[in-house]
Amino acid sequence: MIYAIVSDEVYKTKELSFLDKLIFERITALCHKNKCCYATNGYFSAMYGVKNNAISVAIRKLKDLELINVSYEKDSPNKSKRYIYLNNDVWSKEYESNIQIDEDTIIHKNRHNNKYKNKLNNIIDYADDGVVLWNGQRCESARMTDEEIKEMEAEFASLGSE
Repeated sequence: MIYAIVSDEVYKTKELSFLDKLIFERITALCHKNKCCYATNGYFSAMYGVKNNAISVAIRKLKDLELINVSYEKDSPNKSKRYIYLNNDVWSKEYESNIQIDEDTIIHKNRHNNKYKNKLNNIIDYADDGVVLWNGQRCESARMTDEEIKEMEAEFASLGSE
């Protein structure tokens, strides 16, 4: 599993597209181990299914907004060896606090992360084993009955005739 810490400021920045935010999130995750991201445009391109040019534009935008710093190895041909650093190293703050991030922590925090205390807080909860509870009832998948299968097939057939 890969975790990334991204500030609300980045998510709320209107100048960034969804792709820009996804790339920034991945850079943040990759900077966790080495304090630096070595990923190429080809890596991001393959991951998100976009052209290398779109990745270049996104990296440039993140740099222009001073979210990242980019440097290149002088001796590499065509500046092919790139280093991307976070301008605000969120991971060093995590190290200082010695918080261990694991699935249990995330599920626990997820339960209490809603700052608006809306009605869903009373409807949706989690069982100790992580299964979602809806109004106190476990939400687990079950196989469809033969009757439900026939009903669904009839519905699909009627959609195809329209």
